[in-house]
Amino acid sequence: MSKHLLVVAALITAILTAEGHAESEPAQSSPESVNVSVVNNASVKLAVLPSYPKRALKNNIDGEVTVEFRISAFGRAIEPRITEASPPRVFNNSVLDTLSYWSFVPARPVACGTVEQTARQTFRFRAGSEKQVHLLPIEIDGQPTLPRGEQRATLEEIRATDQAERQQSQVLSPRGLIATKRVEPVYPDRALQRRLEGVVAVSFLIEKDGTVSQPLVVDSVRGSLFKGSALRAIRQWRFEPAYRDDGESVERTGCHEFIFQADHYLEAQRRKQQREKSNVRIFVPD
Repeated sequence: MSKHLLVVAALITAILTAEGHAESEPAQSSPESVNVSVVNNASVKLAVLPSYPKRALKNNIDGEVTVEFRISAFGRAIEPRITEASPPRVFNNSVLDTLSYWSFVPARPVACGTVEQTARQTFRFRAGSEKQVHLLPIEIDGQPTLPRGEQRATLEEIRATDQAERQQSQVLSPRGLIATKRVEPVYPDRALQRRLEGVVAVSFLIEKDGTVSQPLVVDSVRGSLFKGSALRAIRQWRFEPAYRDDGESVERTGCHEFIFQADHYLEAQRRKQQREKSNVRIFVPD
């Protein structure tokens, strides 16, 4: 049975200025439910505005959609579920497609790591308004907050606003892991043909010699399409061995988030082919 947890000093930096109390779900790191005191609720990192369905816009149809979802420990919106829609089914797909691109700063407990939370977001569509899509205050574990204006983007703007940060993605570890060999995953043909994108977060064990073992998918967006490619890639990574003060090497754990973006992958392949062509030299015998 799920336990109600007391939230201590729930302050969302740069988003809320008021203090409050909320309920949070138990951490999922062990089979048993454990009480976790949350210092900071999750906060919106990037809110992507859905596109207005062309038929609804042409017919001047207004609407409103409310969706509930979980914020994973890696800051992704997972398991979305439409709870209210008016008119029915007109705006649902637009909202669900967009939500997979949202990202959050996860809730952090007193000890370490991050925990999952529940969220509720309402999208308001107004065809005749200068600003056609409005975000109502998002509720995170029952506590409302609004993302800052500069955190909002359209699907067309997401690559420009988030690309630099995504490309600088490094292995997440407080121990400062250094990868000596990084292998990028192959984009699955089925996903590439349909321009489907996704995210796969993988935890793994780094052996004493720097090799990777026991990779495990801990979070994903469209994981069924991309997890196989991500797991094959991470198994080929290598890291600098870590040593204790007495000189003995030790095992460590790490986590990496693979971002699958079709346009970026195709552009990288095009540049690679150009480099390979430029390295070709033709020798004509005398």
